[in-house]
Amino acid sequence: LHGPHTGVNLSEVLHQLLNEDS
Repeated sequence: LHGPHTGVNLSEVLHQLLNEDS
């Protein structure tokens, strides 16, 4: 899924994962 908001999506997912891990 290559979109214009791929970077933002990745960043959001990363933050969510970090938040869950915390």
